[in-house]
Amino acid sequence: MGRVHQCPAVRQDHDRVASLRVGTSSEARISEGELGPIGGQDIGLYNSGTVTLDGGLVGGGIETMSGSVTNILQGSVIDAELCRFQGTVNVIGGDITTDYFIILTGGLLNLAGSQFRGDLTLNSGADANLFVTDLSIDGVRIDLVPGLTQLLTQRTGLLEATLADGTSFSRQLNGELYPRLTLEPGATLSATLVPSPSSLVLLTAAGLLSARRRR
Repeated sequence: MGRVHQCPAVRQDHDRVASLRVGTSSEARISEGELGPIGGQDIGLYNSGTVTLDGGLVGGGIETMSGSVTNILQGSVIDAELCRFQGTVNVIGGDITTDYFIILTGGLLNLAGSQFRGDLTLNSGADANLFVTDLSIDGVRIDLVPGLTQLLTQRTGLLEATLADGTSFSRQLNGELYPRLTLEPGATLSATLVPSPSSLVLLTAAGLLSARRRR
């Protein structure tokens, strides 16, 4: 069995912890306080573990390795110059402001909610799945079947969606205008239709935002 870290120092009001390392088969949960330098170097580096952000503030950046799981439920990731994920990252809420949010080769992004600001890049061999109530590209609505994951093959145009929590998500596909969603050759982008924003709770409970890959 792995270790579970509740990060007591982070939970205290007004406390700030410089960094967090979570190793193999260990877990950490951040619920209050501040973690990392605002606008500083990458923080929150961990490999083959699980970290859950359900409150508080993370500054600086996040970097993960293969086999790790990052859950962003609430709280804020702000002024982060770089967030890089080689494991799985499940985003269903919170506030993310980062210059570069990169899913590395072998990584998986499940995006169902969040005030998400900044460029999103999928490296070759990376996957991303958007949980949405509607989705269009260049104003043309994409017909999706509830509960089924559909591959999105278009690589240019303006992607506009309403995420499962009701927030808006808009990115230029491989464009020059900010914010962008850049897909390298070999990257996979897909969408799963959910009936309504209220279904986000069911989505989470059903484990659809999990480390399970489509392949």
